Amino acid sequence: MKFAHAHNLVYLSYMKQIIFFAKLAALMFVCAPTNALAASTTTLRTTTQASSFKPKTAAGSNAINALYLRCKLTEQAYKTSFATVLNNLNIDGTQPSFDIAITTGHGLVGADGKFLKNCFVSYPGGKPLPIKGMKLAPNFKPGAPSDWAVLILPRVKNKHLVRYSVSDKLSQKAIATLAEKKPAVLFATARGIPVNGQHCTIEPRRDAGLKHDNFIGFLAHTCRAIAGQSGAPISVLQGHEPLLIGLHIGNSMVYGYPTIHTPLHYRGYMRGIDAEFMDQFSKLLASMQISDNK
Repeated sequence: MKFAHAHNLVYLSYMKQIIFFAKLAALMFVCAPTNALAASTTTLRTTTQASSFKPKTAAGSNAINALYLRCKLTEQAYKTSFATVLNNLNIDGTQPSFDIAITTGHGLVGADGKFLKNCFVSYPGGKPLPIKGMKLAPNFKPGAPSDWAVLILPRVKNKHLVRYSVSDKLSQKAIATLAEKKPAVLFATARGIPVNGQHCTIEPRRDAGLKHDNFIGFLAHTCRAIAGQSGAPISVLQGHEPLLIGLHIGNSMVYGYPTIHTPLHYRGYMRGIDAEFMDQFSKLLASMQISDNK
């Protein structure tokens, strides 16, 4: 089938989104520093990893908050990242035979900018699953707000897989304003295991040294991330419903912020899942073709 729209994604209702973000903003603690920005130097690095493929078990929890994404580099090594699965239903409420996931674009391409071959997803204790389709974001550039991609996967038949709802009402301006309050979020443990074991915060992108307008769409976060965690979800809970806030892209190494005397420190940075992102995502998804053979 060819996707005409992305309406089969599960969105929070409009009123739920308004109430949720109002409560979230009201409960957040201290605002970001108001110091004028001092001169600073920032080094960005994405967090895919070349490694041997050795699946790990999710100790202490049955939840699977993301899928491992591996692309073969050599006979022994793989480029490693994560894929975040979205809550996807047919119009009539039934489950389709496929899953829709988002990930970083840089985890799918080689040094020449072309798609790597022999990519697959898996989860702890599960067998590798092929990727049925993938497409890079418009104007894809590694380490930029366009560093993301859409994956079409066979339906993952594991009841512990977390599929994320999304908001299509949160503008880039609104989510940037929210980040000033430094709200608490959930992120995977910094051991490469796809289980949400961290409670951290999101912050304005300037906290990761990303002050230029080229970085609009990014947010900073305080979650600890290691190589191989690009594409991991940053989320909050609306009741018991997981809501995707951002997609981890990489880490920044920052000197001289918020003052010139501030020592070297690290921040993660993520692509915010805002209304502008969802508009691009919907158009990209509509251009992809997949047969829904049950």
